[in-house]
Amino acid sequence: MAPIRLHARRREVAQRAADRAATLPVGLWILTRAVAATSAASTPAPIRAAALHLRSAFVRSPRLALARTRHETLMLVDLSDWRHHELLARGVYEPHVTGLLQRISNPGWTVIDVGANVGYFAALASHLGGAGATVHAFEPHPQIVALAEINARLNDGEGFTVVQAACGARTDRLGLHLASIPGNIGDSTLVSGTNPGSASVDVDVVRLDEYCRIHDLCPDLVKIDVEGFELQVLEGMANLLRERVPAYLVIEVGGGPDRPSACLVVDLLAGYGYEPQGLTDTGEFVSYVERVELQDVCFVRGANGPPAQANPDLS
Repeated sequence: MAPIRLHARRREVAQRAADRAATLPVGLWILTRAVAATSAASTPAPIRAAALHLRSAFVRSPRLALARTRHETLMLVDLSDWRHHELLARGVYEPHVTGLLQRISNPGWTVIDVGANVGYFAALASHLGGAGATVHAFEPHPQIVALAEINARLNDGEGFTVVQAACGARTDRLGLHLASIPGNIGDSTLVSGTNPGSASVDVDVVRLDEYCRIHDLCPDLVKIDVEGFELQVLEGMANLLRERVPAYLVIEVGGGPDRPSACLVVDLLAGYGYEPQGLTDTGEFVSYVERVELQDVCFVRGANGPPAQANPDLS
């Protein structure tokens, strides 16, 4: 009976570890590394057995899950957010932006992701750029950034840096208004007057001009998804747009009265020589058409972008 009791004890300890890890970023990282170890052929048998116990406990966690994407990165996701279910079920999120990054990526490229959420696109950019890639992901939400930090470590991106901050027109501390709709924690915003009745938390805000100067960054791509704070982010990167000149900007625009109209973003960037491009479902360029609803637009510096390349099936 001793082996049976020992097996049950291991399961009990593993489940407690999984429950505790849900509130501790370091614990989450240890847990996800253990889960990943179950698929490594070189993992010693005793460690593999312990990792399997952790894995079974982890899968029963009501909130967290480990997703393997179609481009072979691992993502720890929070299933209280409905958008993370798509990543877990399909292995891909926003196929049009995923396909675009696959088209425009270069070995060793430099990418800045503003409003990175759990780091899906940052991890993808790091993976596509290979060993020499440099990726800086900004995420101010304290709950989400903990997952982003774990995902950076989980994917062994030496050049993958997560910054717990927002980006704006000046260095500051501002209130992040947390999402008022359950199941969409990424809908938090720095725009005052939005998400009425919701809680807020003060977060650091940095200027990309200053950050890139300090870290000597010349990004090839800047991706911006900031729930209505786009113009402030762009104001804080004016020197970057003039002097360091990213080849591509991918910005979520439109979406209603709480956000700046898309034409304001288009007109501002036209002054820096950027042309807007719409995206097909697989990330190919099409003529840009302004819409009221949210859309991701790729702004290209003075050209029509790269030649089309064959894409994997992202549908």
